[in-house]
Amino acid sequence: RIVTLQLFTFEGVHIGSKALESWRGIPHKIVPTYDGRGVMVCSGGGISIHLISAIKPLHFVDEWKVADDDEIHSGFGAYDIDFGPSLSRPVVAVTGLSSGSLRIHAFKGVSEWSEEVNKRSTMSEAVGNALAKPAEKVKGLLGVVKGKGSKVVGLGKEIGREA
Repeated sequence: RIVTLQLFTFEGVHIGSKALESWRGIPHKIVPTYDGRGVMVCSGGGISIHLISAIKPLHFVDEWKVADDDEIHSGFGAYDIDFGPSLSRPVVAVTGLSSGSLRIHAFKGVSEWSEEVNKRSTMSEAVGNALAKPAEKVKGLLGVVKGKGSKVVGLGKEIGREA
């Protein structure tokens, strides 16, 4: 079975398509980037980022792997992604995984952001605020992941309480 991403205009004109690798399986979620120039596809093995463009429709830009080769074939993958503390100035990305765990990535600029926030509050408050909103969103999704959901929801509640 071949799974493809399809790109259409608002008028319904087909612009292009991109076949996904068979090991990725069916995407769990597709999220637009903040600037609207790309999409992030949560699927087996991690998150792939594709360009939204009429010239290069759904061109592969980058990938955030969350599994090695053995884990990919056992069904390990990404189910959701969220950014914080806000979409306009993200400094962390939180990814919900099929194992029931959260993976947190820091972005360029996290040091400057933390120094700015540190001037106004304690670091524990700053980290709690950065993680609270993404953790709240992701923990709802992770509650439905079979077998491991209750452990992660408890972790999400603890992260949310720190905010």
